Amino acid sequence: LRVNPSDPGGLLAEVVAVDVLSLASTHKQWRRWVLRQTGPRQRAALSDALASIRLQQERARERLTRLDELTSLLMTGATAGTVKLTHTSDLPAPPEGTP
Repeated sequence: LRVNPSDPGGLLAEVVAVDVLSLASTHKQWRRWVLRQTGPRQRAALSDALASIRLQQERARERLTRLDELTSLLMTGATAGTVKLTHTSDLPAPPEGTP
């Protein structure tokens, strides 16, 4: 199933993918699928918004990967005695959203 870029008929590939994935596996007759549509003015804005969200999700995944690595390194270093940590409860927490 593909969305024709020259005549999408109100369909946006990202929305179609979510709609199809949400169908029951027994729903085999594709001609009867109900797919959400967007108007021509909304389609580009929605596509841009979804692309922006995907970028932020990827950045969040990368940050989580780095935090997992940092956690592992801290545990390894602290338990091996190669890293000395100090208690930081007197320091203010960094502002939300700090990279």
